[in-house]
Amino acid sequence: MTMTAADRQADHRVVTSEVVHSPGVVQAEDSEPLHFEKMWYTIRRGGSVKQVLEEKHEVDAQGNPAGGSTTGTGVIIEWQNGPLGRGAERKEPNGAFVEGVIQAALGRLKYYQSTPFECEENYMALVKLEEALMWLQKRTDDREARQVEGTHTK
Repeated sequence: MTMTAADRQADHRVVTSEVVHSPGVVQAEDSEPLHFEKMWYTIRRGGSVKQVLEEKHEVDAQGNPAGGSTTGTGVIIEWQNGPLGRGAERKEPNGAFVEGVIQAALGRLKYYQSTPFECEENYMALVKLEEALMWLQKRTDDREARQVEGTHTK
């Protein structure tokens, strides 16, 4: 779904992005340059809360996801760099997965729900985050059934 200017204004977000190709600045193990996509998200809620996040998403020489980071006040995420592999070739993770970050947000919202800040909006956010995890698990299950989970094969 494409957001219109009115949708973006109603959503109270300002999003800018810049694609930076930096050959020779950062080299992959095979000496191929990595490409970075830097995205800055400024999220304003209610006029008083401001969270600025800087995202750097890397790709390898073949254009596959190769890690990156998301940082901001109180936020430091280093994303998984490369596939984990399958079977005996399976590696330990070297970074965060989207599912883990969603689980962290779920934990915080569940905590809020046990305090005087319990509310319908937090409950609905919990429902939607749990739904997001369900869809990501479905993707994993589908990839596992095709025996491509842990690889860069689509």
